Amino acid sequence: MSRLSIFLLLLILSVVLSVSACSSPSKNPLEPATGDNINYPSSANELVDGRNFLGEYTMTFDPETWETQVTPSRDGDAVHVLITSYLYSPPCPAQGCFQFFITNWTGTVITIDLVLANPTSLAPYDVRQIFTALNGKKILNPDGYTKLYDPPSTPEEINPFIAYAKQKANRQFPAGPWSIIHETLLIDFPPGAYAATTFIFECSFGGNTEEPYVIKNQMQYGVLPDQGGWTVVLADIHDWQNDIEKATLDTIALNNRITNFSLIPQSNTYRAFVNNYLHSPVGVYPALIKAESTNPLGISMYHYVDIEVSEAPFSDNLPVSDCVDCDASTEGVGQRGIFINAPDVWITYSDNRAGAGVYNTRVQKSSNSGGTFGPSVKISTQASIMDTLPAIAVDGDYVYVTWTRANAFNYDVKFARSTDGGSTFGPEVRPHPDLYNSFQGNSHICVDGNGVVYIVYEDDSFGYGIDIALLVSTDHGATWSQPIRVNSDVTDKGQFSPAIAADLFGNAAIVWEDKRSSGGAFTHGDVYFTTTGNLGQTFGANIKVNDTNGTGLTDPAPAISLYLTGGVYLAWASDSMNDANIFFDYSPDRINFGTDARVNDDLANNAAQYDPSINVNLSGTVFIAWTDERNNHQDVFFAESHNPPNFGENYIVNTDTTQQNQFAPSITSDFLGRAYIIWSDARNTNSDTEQEVFFAFRR
Repeated sequence: MSRLSIFLLLLILSVVLSVSACSSPSKNPLEPATGDNINYPSSANELVDGRNFLGEYTMTFDPETWETQVTPSRDGDAVHVLITSYLYSPPCPAQGCFQFFITNWTGTVITIDLVLANPTSLAPYDVRQIFTALNGKKILNPDGYTKLYDPPSTPEEINPFIAYAKQKANRQFPAGPWSIIHETLLIDFPPGAYAATTFIFECSFGGNTEEPYVIKNQMQYGVLPDQGGWTVVLADIHDWQNDIEKATLDTIALNNRITNFSLIPQSNTYRAFVNNYLHSPVGVYPALIKAESTNPLGISMYHYVDIEVSEAPFSDNLPVSDCVDCDASTEGVGQRGIFINAPDVWITYSDNRAGAGVYNTRVQKSSNSGGTFGPSVKISTQASIMDTLPAIAVDGDYVYVTWTRANAFNYDVKFARSTDGGSTFGPEVRPHPDLYNSFQGNSHICVDGNGVVYIVYEDDSFGYGIDIALLVSTDHGATWSQPIRVNSDVTDKGQFSPAIAADLFGNAAIVWEDKRSSGGAFTHGDVYFTTTGNLGQTFGANIKVNDTNGTGLTDPAPAISLYLTGGVYLAWASDSMNDANIFFDYSPDRINFGTDARVNDDLANNAAQYDPSINVNLSGTVFIAWTDERNNHQDVFFAESHNPPNFGENYIVNTDTTQQNQFAPSITSDFLGRAYIIWSDARNTNSDTEQEVFFAFRR
């Protein structure tokens, strides 16, 4: 069939508009027209097989009267003449087969009802109205952008379009006569803009288009700080043939690069990791998405996503450990490696600056709320193979630190204290009995309002496998009680990773991972909780906190914080929702807990979050920090809640733009309610096995 015959047959899905049609043999839906004889048009008026530009038309708006007019371009081109003769003739009515009606005009924004009628028995696919000249106006609700049929005067521009029949199967426009589709157009018409708007219509016959046909649901997940850092951009991209080859995001304004998307398996969602390498200032940056697939014309689909750069919620990231390549680790049970009594800040960590695989425990202090830190103090005083997992508590001039010592034949809990605010430390001690070839480790520490010091840890000396043990000191750590078993079960399934907090009135609350309902050490555990108000002489009931049966993780690493009025706040990791997430629960009476609440807000839900640290400040605001892999490497994330269990947006804390890892945060707050965080950071080492300690505070 000749191209001229096709034009006459189509009669136009247009009228007051321009039309493009694909002239291919009849095929099943989703099967594209053959591209054997298709040539990309080199000018706006060129006639080609497959897709045909038939002319262009103009909508004119009168902002005072709301009157509108559609007129064909009449430049003497033969194609225009050919189509124009049918614009207002049967079967189209006098007003044409395309009409539009202004339904609202508020300020500079016009809402338009677009009405397209099909007077033929043909049923085209992927009908699009492409706006080729907006003359200062802007389409506010485009379905996408394309370079197809762009005027030769602007070959590099992309033009917005409105797609028709989006709710129909395969986007097939119903056959006529007189099937009608309505679409809504929002257009911004600022003062001084030219009243005319030029557009064409384009469609496909015999099957769907071969290029990607839609980019939708594009959005940013996570705050991108002006100081650097990372965010995630997601977009759903669809192609009828499912042969998308590449999708990219123009992030030159943020990092001088074109960023590649990657497909999330078993979905049509593409994900891009975007950093603010240039430290671009606060603002909204439109970023162009380009989707490419196999098609003979090399046609791509385009759309925009707004990337917002926000003021960094945290201060500049400050490296504080005084050794860069020493594998400094802030990892700890319950993640309590920082304590503040403003303006003094104390931190603890382990590192291997001694070399030969030897790790020692260190403490550093700032006397100006973290503005600067003094030199680190090594508090390990005995020969060590490995010191790990330190935790810190402070009471006036007393600074207490506990950690785990790995020796050749056993593990021990270690303890050291300072009586002069952390300037010097006494010798390390073993606060529990010396048991050869046994396990005591993974300790956590706190101090109550009466100055009583508590240590909880894992202990296998009670005869029931590994249990949770409590040590109490009423003389500022000079002497310690005998170990007290905390968990009440009589199984040998195992209890692990305890954390403890105490209030002003001598009440202590303990949380841990418990395997009593599962198969043992390497199976999924639950989060359990109990309290004591009499120095461990008795305990309340062991209460299972998590709602599901098992957290889904072998180490949920629970963390705990107490509020002045008695409430207890818990955070832990669980993969009960497909992957590891951070969960939160609280009890105002330390007996009854609510429903577990997910804290992390990455909706893709295919990245791990773990190692939570929790703190509640004097006003009742809850802070949680954790390790997060949503950006395809480890970052430190943060969220806060002013009305638990509801948490706000997640913020990235580290502001580097490298792919190096940041992990194992500990968080605390001062009497003004401001949060402070430390973590392990590899940005300056170019190695994921060598880190320093970094520090930041909430602005």
